[in-house]
Amino acid sequence: MKQAAVLLSLSLLLSTTLPAQSKEGTISTTTEIVTVPVVITDSSGKSVRGLKAEDFQVKENGKEQKIASFEEVTASRAAIPGSREQNGIYTNHLDSNPVALGIVVIDLVNTRTVSQAWALRGSIAFLEKWKGAGGFQQPIMVAAITSQGLRIIHQATTNPEVLETALQMISPVGTTADKTAPETTALPNPPRDGSGKPMVSPRKPNESDADYSNRVKEANREAQTFDQMERGNEVSRQVMIDADTKTTMWALMALANGVAGIPGRKALMWCSEAFPFKSAEAALQSPQWVAQHGSTEEDASLKPLREATLLALNRANISVYPINAAGLSPAGFDAGERSQVIAAQYSAKTIRSIEGDMDNRANANIVADQTAGTTCMSVRDIGDCINRTLEDASHYYMLSYYPDPKPNGNGYRRIKVEVKSEKVKVRARDSYWHGIVPSYGNSAKSELAVALGSNLDYTALPIVLKFTGLKAASGGKRIAEFTIGVDGRALSIDEDHGNHISLLIGALAKVGDNPTVISIDTKLKPELVSQIRAKQLTHNGEMEIMPGKYDLRLVVRDNLTGRLGSIVAPIEVQ
Repeated sequence: MKQAAVLLSLSLLLSTTLPAQSKEGTISTTTEIVTVPVVITDSSGKSVRGLKAEDFQVKENGKEQKIASFEEVTASRAAIPGSREQNGIYTNHLDSNPVALGIVVIDLVNTRTVSQAWALRGSIAFLEKWKGAGGFQQPIMVAAITSQGLRIIHQATTNPEVLETALQMISPVGTTADKTAPETTALPNPPRDGSGKPMVSPRKPNESDADYSNRVKEANREAQTFDQMERGNEVSRQVMIDADTKTTMWALMALANGVAGIPGRKALMWCSEAFPFKSAEAALQSPQWVAQHGSTEEDASLKPLREATLLALNRANISVYPINAAGLSPAGFDAGERSQVIAAQYSAKTIRSIEGDMDNRANANIVADQTAGTTCMSVRDIGDCINRTLEDASHYYMLSYYPDPKPNGNGYRRIKVEVKSEKVKVRARDSYWHGIVPSYGNSAKSELAVALGSNLDYTALPIVLKFTGLKAASGGKRIAEFTIGVDGRALSIDEDHGNHISLLIGALAKVGDNPTVISIDTKLKPELVSQIRAKQLTHNGEMEIMPGKYDLRLVVRDNLTGRLGSIVAPIEVQ
């Protein structure tokens, strides 16, 4: 689809309706229902079942809210389909019943090669135990964070054999954690006393004052040179880690945007050696960093990128369960085998630098606490961590309410959920974003490009696609005619600003071609708003394309909410 031309005309299609909208899918500037998944456990960590709506109290910004809907959700083998076709119409729309989805993410960016291998072996060993047991009680998706971004290894399934086969296709890869950065060759670190000052051997007999003074100066010079080179190496390592941080955040955002339309709570098991939700303080304080950046602050783009990632996880009702890949070894493997591999592959200096760069426990707690997950940092077998997470995620309560009073403007609204019992632990997200989603410096077109290049089904924005005809074009090409529909109940219409809508549409028929991107930013006539809400907004388009068979990938982004929808539809052009 090189330089394909897509001409879109805005119209309203009233003859086609979409299925009932997900309880989590309706967000507008007029009426917003807030959904809050809540996990309740007793003192032993077991799920507390059988609670009623009257046992809960929900507050928003300190004011108690009336619970509009209440559901106790137990894990089931519900299927989560991708793009579906019926009578020539393709859709990404999902049923509205909440599910308990597990997502296993193997981090190939922030994890050393040897730890990647143990995480993969442990995951496969975990799946082996489930073979022949009738499958999982809840759907599980497997993904990887790679240097190229998010990679879906397999879509959600309850079949452990299918996931095992998919995991066996992954091979460990070298990372920044292995190589750090090309280090400057420094002088040997001179002996130092307890305060860090270089130690000088006692004055020799008949040694002149000048000679002794020169030896002291030389020791100080060597120590200063060594420290300066080490600080330079630390800054170089931090720059590389910052690049990995950006890749990681974009991958997590892509995953969150992709599963946001799946109703219910999602448990993301993130297996990694580093959870980059802050930078290494030692590097930021160094003179080299200050000279290069003019301050002791980290890369200015990292903080907003982390905030955007946490917001995306929050909006998708994802709880993150960080699993520390350092020290993992699956049951049945000799711990000495791992120690020998590590000793041969990494020097003590490299291991210390990695541990100094990332305080894994603190970083893991940041993302777990802010998403209502828990950490698994001291268990050798990843299978134990996955089992704990799936058990924790197998049961929860879904509460919904309409904010009272209606929020104004844009910003975070604080949520607090309490249960009328002193002997239980309550885990729920503590906030949600109201209003137009902030960009945090991220480009909408960048998000669209990530979605177009992904093999993940994006479901947050329900859309439909139908090819309506073919006609001749110049140069042996053909023009494919089609209609795109966006569910009006999920479309964000800013009624406070003239019924403003803003959409970004991307289409890609062949990997390697230039995608076609269309921006729609307009204000709707007042009489159209209620009709669109009841039905859908459609776009009629034409695509110029060479004859052949294609799997067309279509992505639509609602720029006011940041929600994305995608469809993959086969098309044969003759």
